[in-house]
Amino acid sequence: MGLMPGLDYVPDLVDTEDGLTTDFVHRSFLQLAQLDEIGGVSVLGGSADRHEGIRFALEEEIDLISAVDHFGDYAQQQQARELIASGRVSS
Repeated sequence: MGLMPGLDYVPDLVDTEDGLTTDFVHRSFLQLAQLDEIGGVSVLGGSADRHEGIRFALEEEIDLISAVDHFGDYAQQQQARELIASGRVSS
């Protein structure tokens, strides 16, 4: 599915030192909001401790795949990939 301007795109304009304006998309915030809409991080399965680590990573601007690769188990990694592949969570 990917990011859709106007629907799930959150612009964050930043002026850089070289005079350019950069638009950062905080994909992790978007992904966290989408997860919350479908039941929260618990939809990934696994333990509450792992959920806390994944949620913390998303709040710290780490994208879902990186968060579950670091804090999740194999089943959570697979579930996150399935949610992205199905379009329920943005890639």
